[in-house]
Amino acid sequence: ENAFCTYFFLELLVRFAAFERKCNCLRDGWFVLDLLLMLLYVLDTWLVLILVYAGGIRFEPGGGSMMTLLRMLRMAKLCRLTRLARLLRAVPELVIIVKGIGFASRSVTIFFMFWTLITYAFAIAIRELTENTEVGNLYFRTVPEAMNTLLLQGLFPESVQLLDSISGGATWYLWPLTVFF
Repeated sequence: ENAFCTYFFLELLVRFAAFERKCNCLRDGWFVLDLLLMLLYVLDTWLVLILVYAGGIRFEPGGGSMMTLLRMLRMAKLCRLTRLARLLRAVPELVIIVKGIGFASRSVTIFFMFWTLITYAFAIAIRELTENTEVGNLYFRTVPEAMNTLLLQGLFPESVQLLDSISGGATWYLWPLTVFF
């Protein structure tokens, strides 16, 4: 947050320096909005932190007044989204790219749902076919383990050792991260 706050502060400073007559900056609506947002951002990022450390304020359960103030400041940071709307109006190509990503994500989501359904069907079939066998007891004891084996060992064999060492063998929840990464 400090890096973004510094960047936006420097951006506002450069815009202020660009005005030939400095009092004209208050006539520019976008500059005034950005100035207000920047003041809220600086207040939340730097001044509250300084006041907390300097004042020795402790956050205790039931001490709601200070926490309420901090929550309100955090909500005010949402106003910075107006900057994004302004950017999208200034560069319409970004709107086209965002819409394209939206359309593509629908197709990718349908593909992953279909892929999971097929994996589930094959996990059930392989689980039944390998019941009471050495391979079945090792890799396909349950349907979720069978899905895990099919996805990790079949699609991502180079990631199995890493995921096993991270999770201690319970990797059923890590394969979606591998797929999306």
